[in-house]
Amino acid sequence: MHEEIQVQTTENNSILDLQLGFLTKRGIDRGRYNVQKVNEVAAVFSTTADGEIPETYVTIYNKCNKTLQQVSIMDPNVEPWIYPLYYPYGTQGWHGNLRRKDSNKRISRAAYVKYRIAIRDNFNIFVMGRRLFQQWLVDSYVKIEKDRINYCKQNQKQLRAETYQGLIDYLANVANNSDAHIGKMVILPSTFVGSPRNMLQHYQDAMAIVRKYGKPDIFITMTCNPNWREIRENLLPGQQPADRPDICARVFNIKKDYLIDVIVRQKFFGEVLAYVYVIEFQKRGLPHIHLLITLKRNCKIVNPETVDRFISAKIPDPNENESLHNVVMKHMIHGPCGDWCLINDKCSKHFPKPFRPETTMDEDGYPQYRRRNNGLLYERPGRAACLALGLIEDDEEWYRAMNEAKVWMMPRRLRNLFVRILIHCQPVYPKKLWDEFKKDMSEDYIRRFGLIMGIKKAYNYIDNLLQIEGSNITNFPEMEQETEEQVIIDNEEQIEEDTLIGIRQYEQLSVEQKQI
Repeated sequence: MHEEIQVQTTENNSILDLQLGFLTKRGIDRGRYNVQKVNEVAAVFSTTADGEIPETYVTIYNKCNKTLQQVSIMDPNVEPWIYPLYYPYGTQGWHGNLRRKDSNKRISRAAYVKYRIAIRDNFNIFVMGRRLFQQWLVDSYVKIEKDRINYCKQNQKQLRAETYQGLIDYLANVANNSDAHIGKMVILPSTFVGSPRNMLQHYQDAMAIVRKYGKPDIFITMTCNPNWREIRENLLPGQQPADRPDICARVFNIKKDYLIDVIVRQKFFGEVLAYVYVIEFQKRGLPHIHLLITLKRNCKIVNPETVDRFISAKIPDPNENESLHNVVMKHMIHGPCGDWCLINDKCSKHFPKPFRPETTMDEDGYPQYRRRNNGLLYERPGRAACLALGLIEDDEEWYRAMNEAKVWMMPRRLRNLFVRILIHCQPVYPKKLWDEFKKDMSEDYIRRFGLIMGIKKAYNYIDNLLQIEGSNITNFPEMEQETEEQVIIDNEEQIEEDTLIGIRQYEQLSVEQKQI
């Protein structure tokens, strides 16, 4: 982007207003490449022609000759330039010759980052950065990943890449026949986390377990809870769990290990033959684990009675077990359904489930859990109660985003941002957010149609955007349910009213004024 701006400036051309959009290609794994669902800090880059992460550099502006210069990320001054709040005295960041004091060994970038985020008794400015800390972590991760790829490129002999000579010859033959350029081949080892070989090997290991021991018996999901005591107690004053992804990840990993220990070593479900798990983030924020358990033959769940021993789909009686009742009501009740789970106005998770007097199992062994109608009715607290109890967050972040955006965004782009917040961020009070910034979002319409009609036009524009995104203003009951036809009627009434005002004012003119 900097290069494009420099070219346009040199040629005295107007600088275009560039936007970054995410489109999902057909035929790719939507589970890996789908668009994020929450507001997060992320790194976005386009691979080179050889499929590699592009060289990262920092562009600085030379005031003397008024040109842009590129500085490599290996320069120890890069981090102080980018993050001056973390380096207030201008001290150098990581560089290739940084060494340990005790052994004089070189320190890798990964070790340097771990040192910076380590929890100590003294003050650590890095973990106090909130969003800046998140940006620094993402930036550091991309640099570490690039360092690992460079190591693999420079050590192909140690990785025995020559064993793939047959594949290289085949690709070269295909390239010659099709007059194509295949570039330099770099073989990533199966130990390179996240590489295609690494993921394929894990998949093959899981399939090998299924071939030997049969299909798994139990599927367990555990999601990180930001209100876990272990997370809250380790936050610094004024911090929220989102400000410390390092703590959330560490606590979740400890609980994951404990869950596996309870199931495997303590034999909660019986003797375990094998288990497989995957940890996902799904571009939604907090991590969660999917765990598959394969039990020994004499411990398998083969009848509804055994299912009922381990799985309950009822709301516990608060008089018998109040703590369990509160946990289920807080974390295990689906709904109310919104845009995130509705497909063709139906819940994609098939809620609410029908009542069922007893647990049943089909021919494939898939259970339909017992859900008895005992006549008791429980109501989930509304948004206001949840907000007061601290179960959900307020809209402060979206107010900050809109306040920052209205300074430099045109009204049309501000309306687009508001629609993104409605769909993907689920604000608690969308109407209050609209009322606060409706004049800023309607500024272009107000200049043409006046205050009242301009705001209505902008509101109708937002409704149309929601419909394009597969949503609707009716999905936000707090918002005014105004249709396009009503806007047209109001517009006609406004024109008629303005015409009458003009006629009355004309009648008050003098003879000389009317002649003009």
